[in-house]
Amino acid sequence: MKSRIVFLGTGGSSSIYVLKNLYKRYDVEGVVESSNDDIGSFSLRIIKKIYKKMTSNNIYNFSYVNKLPYIQLCKNESQEKLNIFLEKIKPDIVCICSFSFLLKDIVLDRKNCVFINAHPSFLPNYRGPNPLFWNYYNMEKYTGVTIHLVDRGEDNGDIIHQKKIKIPMGIDKKSLNKIISDYSFKLLSKSIDNIQKNQLSTLSQNHNSSKFRAPRVKKSEKFIDWESWPSDRAYHFLRGTRKQNEINQGFSKYLYNFEVISYKKLENSPRTILGNLYKYKNHYLVFCSDGFLLLKKRKIFHV
Repeated sequence: MKSRIVFLGTGGSSSIYVLKNLYKRYDVEGVVESSNDDIGSFSLRIIKKIYKKMTSNNIYNFSYVNKLPYIQLCKNESQEKLNIFLEKIKPDIVCICSFSFLLKDIVLDRKNCVFINAHPSFLPNYRGPNPLFWNYYNMEKYTGVTIHLVDRGEDNGDIIHQKKIKIPMGIDKKSLNKIISDYSFKLLSKSIDNIQKNQLSTLSQNHNSSKFRAPRVKKSEKFIDWESWPSDRAYHFLRGTRKQNEINQGFSKYLYNFEVISYKKLENSPRTILGNLYKYKNHYLVFCSDGFLLLKKRKIFHV
């Protein structure tokens, strides 16, 4: 007998990829999308729904097309709304991928329902909502995917399956996210199969071995120290920050319009203002402590 599944995710690319593939293989009976926004006015919610219907690659539109029960849950809403939704569907398994906030007791206390989460790091390292950002920031050579049981803590639950994933130097966030999304689906599928066959085994996390947390990034925070960061670190970090306008690096008003494509180390320290954007012939350069980054202008399409 197949399990009834409810999927919890966000509007991001990982959630829609995992949802689409789970839907092909399992009985997905409902979808919940999280939002960090306030509930907003009635007219604003209608406008957002219309926009989502017009853009095909999101979990709202996927639910609408496939006639799946759907709700959106804002962070400041009571989770009783989610509890009522689950009560109607009565799922055996709740699969979570990139949900924006922690679930409360009123939801987790459901009987005869297993909650599992796909977390994009090799737990216990980088618990929290933004693991990839901090993997890039700390120049980690590996990240991972962990499927774990959901408890009341932040990514603290017992581990079901894990996969360590290498981070190649300079890989862009979109490419790495595709790899992580694929393993998230594969390991979630393996976990669902284990549950359905009553063969689930878990491993407790070593909570003392966690190196770093992965908190949200504030727009006001500045991360690159152009006086001390070498060019390879700046290059790798910015390649991994796809929404580059969300961080302040001293030239944020320019950075969003450019893509970092390579870097070069110099024998002597640059005699320029570090972190400033310079145009040289057909190229754009930003100098670091030991070299420079090469940038190109993004193509901007007008409708």
